Amino acid sequence: MWSELVKAGRRDRPKSVDKLRAKGALMANFIQNPDVPGCKDFRQVTFNTLTTIAEFRSVQLPACPELARGGIDELLDIWAQPIVPELRSWRLDFGEGNGRFTGRTGANVMIIDYAVRPRDHPGIPHVGATFNALYQHTEGSLDSLRHIYVCYIVNRQTHKLLETYGQGRRQFDHGTPEYEAILGTRIGRMVASVVLGGFTRGTRRISRIVGNDRTGLGYWDLRFDVEAI
Repeated sequence: MWSELVKAGRRDRPKSVDKLRAKGALMANFIQNPDVPGCKDFRQVTFNTLTTIAEFRSVQLPACPELARGGIDELLDIWAQPIVPELRSWRLDFGEGNGRFTGRTGANVMIIDYAVRPRDHPGIPHVGATFNALYQHTEGSLDSLRHIYVCYIVNRQTHKLLETYGQGRRQFDHGTPEYEAILGTRIGRMVASVVLGGFTRGTRRISRIVGNDRTGLGYWDLRFDVEAI
């Protein structure tokens, strides 16, 4: 299991909340409306292609209450299902200095633990395309995906915004100013790329964002709920 920190690069410069909201509103429109121009192409990549350019390792985790001690205890405050699904933990390494992705997948669930990709690296697929390929490899079809979790957020831009929303479990519904601002952050746009790359535009939306701060630890976990339109 690899329970590490989700990070972002040096491009992570502070932005005003208004600018983040504008970016987030645009991402939401890209997802829901296929007629909105200017959307980046987050084209798919196959799992077989990934394994030719990176080292892939996985381990099956048992489906039982004790799973919390095996790596999802940090998510229980925002877990969307009464039963914890069987999860597969995996790691994808592109080599020294070239990026690494780690996460967990299960029925309806994608958990992003760590995502580092050099900027505009021509040989490494986008984060969204990579996580979609790994979900399809372990779960068979993206049609089942309902919840995307991001753990231990230390991304400065995202973390700084979340700090302004207070402590404890919080829910941010689609269309609210807080929802749009979160979707406009580095982490929010990464999750949006998963949805844009995995589904036909206009068929899905991110209906809500649920977050919980780990009081005293300085980290946030976020859950993005994906639903059919």
